[in-house]
Amino acid sequence: MAPFLQELRARLGEAGRSLCVITPPDDLLWRSPEIVGAVDQFVVTMYDEPWLGSLPGPLASEPWFEATVVEIARRVGKDRLIVALGSRAVDWKSGQATPETISYAEAMSRISRYGASPQFAGTSRNSTASYTDESGVRHRIWMLDAVTTHNSLRIIEKHGIQNVALATMGEEDSSLWTLFDKAAALPAAERLKTVTLPDYVAYRGEGSFYRLVQKDAPGTRVLMTDPISGHIVSADYSVLPRPSQMERFGISKTNQVALTFDDGPDPVATAQILDALRDTQTPASFFVVGRAALSAPKMLERAAEEGHLIGLHTFFHPRMEDVTPLRALTEINAVRNLVEGMTGFTPVLYRPPYGRGPGPIEGRIASSFAMVESEGLVIAGADIVPPDWNGISADAMVQQVLTELDKEGGNVIVLHDGRSEGMHTAEAVRKLVPALRAAGYEIVPLATILGTTVEALMPPAERISAAFNGTSFRFIGGVFGLVLLLFWLTLIASFVRAYIYLRLARHRDLSLMPPLRSLPSVTVVIPAFNEEVVVLQSVLNVLQCDYPDLKVIVVDDGSTDRTAELVSRHFGQHPQVRLIKQANQGKWRALNAALAMIETEIAVCVDADSRIAHDALRHLVHPFLDWRVGAVAGTVVVANRYNLLTRMQAVEYTTAQQIGRRAHEVLDGIMVVPGALGAWRVDALRDVGGYSNETLTEDADLTLTIRRAGYRVAYAEDALSYTEAPSDVRSFIKQRLRWSLGNLQTLWKHRGVFGEWGPRKLFSMVDMILFGYVLPLLAPLLDIMFLWFAFVFGSAWLKGEALEIGHMPPYALAVLIAIPFVDLFVAWRALRYDGREKLSLLFVVPLMNFALRPLLYIAVYRAMWSAVSGRLAGWNKLRRQGLAAPKAKAPV
Repeated sequence: MAPFLQELRARLGEAGRSLCVITPPDDLLWRSPEIVGAVDQFVVTMYDEPWLGSLPGPLASEPWFEATVVEIARRVGKDRLIVALGSRAVDWKSGQATPETISYAEAMSRISRYGASPQFAGTSRNSTASYTDESGVRHRIWMLDAVTTHNSLRIIEKHGIQNVALATMGEEDSSLWTLFDKAAALPAAERLKTVTLPDYVAYRGEGSFYRLVQKDAPGTRVLMTDPISGHIVSADYSVLPRPSQMERFGISKTNQVALTFDDGPDPVATAQILDALRDTQTPASFFVVGRAALSAPKMLERAAEEGHLIGLHTFFHPRMEDVTPLRALTEINAVRNLVEGMTGFTPVLYRPPYGRGPGPIEGRIASSFAMVESEGLVIAGADIVPPDWNGISADAMVQQVLTELDKEGGNVIVLHDGRSEGMHTAEAVRKLVPALRAAGYEIVPLATILGTTVEALMPPAERISAAFNGTSFRFIGGVFGLVLLLFWLTLIASFVRAYIYLRLARHRDLSLMPPLRSLPSVTVVIPAFNEEVVVLQSVLNVLQCDYPDLKVIVVDDGSTDRTAELVSRHFGQHPQVRLIKQANQGKWRALNAALAMIETEIAVCVDADSRIAHDALRHLVHPFLDWRVGAVAGTVVVANRYNLLTRMQAVEYTTAQQIGRRAHEVLDGIMVVPGALGAWRVDALRDVGGYSNETLTEDADLTLTIRRAGYRVAYAEDALSYTEAPSDVRSFIKQRLRWSLGNLQTLWKHRGVFGEWGPRKLFSMVDMILFGYVLPLLAPLLDIMFLWFAFVFGSAWLKGEALEIGHMPPYALAVLIAIPFVDLFVAWRALRYDGREKLSLLFVVPLMNFALRPLLYIAVYRAMWSAVSGRLAGWNKLRRQGLAAPKAKAPV
């Protein structure tokens, strides 16, 4: 063997690997110098493994352990030796030649069950116990527990051996892990005092059903330590630890099987399965999920009407061991009430989601069934579970069922009807039923396996309670279905809207615009109310524009600060500037006062807090070459990008103008010429009577009035106005409240256009109604639905489970993921059209749905309330910080 190991070691070394040999202590490999020299490491399992004919005795007597470890270390070398400890038990039974190897937890379970008392053998320092079972069989158990492990570690440390392993994972005394905690402050005797068996469940009986007999309970050891050697020399159990104990029951004839279905009902999958069961005259049981039943109540009712058993599978399909007791009880009661209301029967059977077919193997999971049993429910297990959810073929399912029945037996077969996409369960049922009958199996109701009747497992529910539950859950199901429908319709509408806007914005063609040969005369109107901080900069900014024979009118609408005084002092003698003062009557009246004084062809309105680019007026008047154009909207740029809120508004403004306004211009449907920079043909203004006080958004009102008078509204994307956007939430909501309420008033005032205009011109109005008001009203429900989907998807992904939500189609996840990417693409396209903005603004786009959009919805709700209550708003002025005048070219 040595030459083989030498060659193997060489080849492993070439691959950067080492050779390790695992051997029991009674194997003489470690005694051979040739073999020792041919390997890198020796792992020696330092415990006895009794076999046929071996006599009861210690599994790792301390004197033997120390002598053997010392000898192996001498021959192998301490640096190459790994001592593998054992922690398990062996049960010798009278009349049986071969002893049974069991876990420490199973040993303690047997010792506790039969009232035995473990003893700590003083010489070997291994634990042992003996008892006689109910059949008169004498048992002798020897164990390697945490006490033995502690003493073994002391020996290993004493002889300078560094490498230790545990060879019997899953069978160990769990308290031994505290021995490897180097930071533990307590001495070993204290750390090993409490004994728990959390990862073991003891079973008795046979059958496909199970119930909790007792919960696990900790035990207590009393230990004595030798102060010189540090070894534990005495170990007595004052209280024996007990694992959770389950009982299996429900043994049927070996040729009887029951078909059961979990996770439904599904409108498609369950219907197909019920058809197959009806056609083959086969009984079955359906363990329903409440969430699914809300979406497919007809399938639940049909299953009950056709005589199939109905069981419970919780409402939301959680891992029941991970939820709080209150949540667990709610899950059970909710789905039970739903089934009672939909079918008129009270279900008695229950199957836990994600449950292990033969029953739990962890104490915490077993303990969770105490509540289930206290509710009077019978827990159904499973024997054969083909993974139909993985999309295996119908033939593969049939073959697996028949093979497992032949090899391992069993009575309960579990399939799934939670969805139809990617699954072949219904087809498998049509093939499985005749195959089982041909193989000699009788397909019976699950009640037969349990030894009772269908009626006993589905007694009639109390009529009044069932009627109330049925009405309640049908209403909830209808609301849920409506919200789900609205959710998907909204998503689809959003995608369609984005596509339409992008296509229209792309097809906007300015190449047909003739060159501007002469400039029309222009008057710039600046309405002002308490604008002493910014008014002088505003007037000076306009005067510095590259435009000949420019006139400026400042209208002071009854300011209570020094606005009029400052304008008069600095520009009172300026030949291009005129100041109009009036009592406070509102912005609309201030603009009309200026209109009455204008003698030029074009009126340009600019907010006092805005700064226009030096060439803005030249770009703004260009579209007026078309005699049909009555107004031109400029581009408003957020200048004060000092925090997240203003940066998000910068993206919002750019997207609304470079995508929305471009598209609206193609359709002749621009909804508003902004007060920050908008131009009007003076004759058109006078034709329609100027501004009105019937709405809070006089600009939007006048825009629609101009359009209804037969004029077109154009967009000058290169005419820039830099404005100061609200930089705090309160100011932002205040501004958007005015806009939302004013636009709502404008829509109502001009509702007559629905009988005057065609679909193209109406598109922007319909869009504002749907996405500006209807969608925000539904937003909380839709957002909750989205967050719910995201939560369930995320939880399933983290747990490695199938990504399913109710009966969502397979492309649903792709649609949900696409939402932020569509938003990013639209924003990117807008920034590219603009050509002046930095693409770094895209980083705030993912936050807008969570930070900006809720604020917009709040403004809409308040606007709706104001409209209903009649509470209107005035100027709603913002606190100004002031802006610097723009440079000759816009910043990039």
